[in-house]
Amino acid sequence: MSEKIKSVALITTHSWVATSTSVLSTIKFFIERKINVTLFVDEWINDSNLNFPKISFPEDFFKLVIFKPYLHYERPYSWFKRLNFLNTDKYKFEDIEFAWVNKYNASNCDLIIGYDEKGLERAWLLNKFWRKKIIYHSLELFEKVGIEKKREIKHCKDCEFLITQDEKRREVFAALNEININKIKVVYNSTSGNIIETKSNYFRDLFGIKEEQKIILFVGSVIPEHGIFEVIEQFKKIDKSWVLVIHGWIPDIEIKKKILNIVADTENIFYSGGLLADDKKFDIFTGVDVGLVFFKPLNSNLKYAAGSAGKLFDFIRSGVPVIGNNIPGMNLLLEGNNAGVTLDDDYNLELGVKTIEENFDMFRKNSFDTFVKYEFSKTFETVIKQFI
Repeated sequence: MSEKIKSVALITTHSWVATSTSVLSTIKFFIERKINVTLFVDEWINDSNLNFPKISFPEDFFKLVIFKPYLHYERPYSWFKRLNFLNTDKYKFEDIEFAWVNKYNASNCDLIIGYDEKGLERAWLLNKFWRKKIIYHSLELFEKVGIEKKREIKHCKDCEFLITQDEKRREVFAALNEININKIKVVYNSTSGNIIETKSNYFRDLFGIKEEQKIILFVGSVIPEHGIFEVIEQFKKIDKSWVLVIHGWIPDIEIKKKILNIVADTENIFYSGGLLADDKKFDIFTGVDVGLVFFKPLNSNLKYAAGSAGKLFDFIRSGVPVIGNNIPGMNLLLEGNNAGVTLDDDYNLELGVKTIEENFDMFRKNSFDTFVKYEFSKTFETVIKQFI
């Protein structure tokens, strides 16, 4: 039996990883058990996504270490020369610097968790000083070929175990990294906490939506890969008692213009791009009647995205049934739990809405029950229990 840990180091690079649901939920999990957490994250000069107010936890148990690759650090050439593996595996100098600069930060930790391929790589390098146990938490499949992939495969072999976010993705992850599938655990991209039964009027107040109208929500990155234009076209076939709210970030300027033109010309389609504070996040989800989760299976990360879709779990935590497309794993999560409906490639929203409308109370109850089943702390505790 492993000795119980008192301190853990979480290794991320980009700020959007450090502020992701999985990382923040992991921090909360450990702190609630009075286990010290040190979070490592990069800051780049042009890093507009950095949002440190989101990373706010009790200082008694939490430390944030910001690595600034653009600064001039003392170059550890002597260490570079001593480590022969660097010559063949071609690590980037910024990653060598990271390990050198941070070799005394959290060196008393009992466990290291590296997030995604780059976080694992830095965890592995840092561990040349620390000699601790490593867990690899993969948020996205790393499908590149070449030396970077070879390094990931090598680092995986030195991990206690690996975590992925979807049961179907687990099989692909094992094949890509030449790892026995039994070494890979599944922790869905859910949040921690209780179900949220209180309904909000956020969108009704924002757009003047009538009480008798029902709201369908498309939320997150508003991009073609998430089926936004198919959703809009299919929504136009639905009864006018429903409205569609599109809430999120539209990265492409031309796509944004096109969507705003559609919104201007359609009385029951609305767009909201406003950011809400963390403590107001669920005002969005609790203020709607049906949630949409679509991914075009253009690559492995999109094809096996069901369990990694944080918005799916935010919807069901709020008691909102979900309509999703039938990518691997989606049917298991939704129809397997009677928490929603999966559609084929035709995006037949009319059929999905009709199915949910006919037995809405049942779908709402099962949505709550499904969240309880997949709630983050419950699934994470199962895979980490040997250390706590």
